[in-house]
Amino acid sequence: GPFTLFAPNNDAFKALPEAKLAKLMESPAELKSILLGHVINGTYFLGALLDSPELPALTGGLNKIAVNGMNITVNETKVLTREGMI
Repeated sequence: GPFTLFAPNNDAFKALPEAKLAKLMESPAELKSILLGHVINGTYFLGALLDSPELPALTGGLNKIAVNGMNITVNETKVLTREGMI
């Protein structure tokens, strides 16, 4: 660490098709891989996100960050922030 986490919330899991969710719950390795794809090595605050539109995940993939005013998206999915709860 330190790490920055773009964690899926319960609504994200509820939006999955029931069969996919069941498969993830039966496969801890696959679930772990998906969740680690949301973890970035380092601490990133809003200002750093403006300057770093792509951040590497622990799994080796990229998280594409977009900031538009108070709206922040990661891989085109809106995220909640602790400050603004957008």
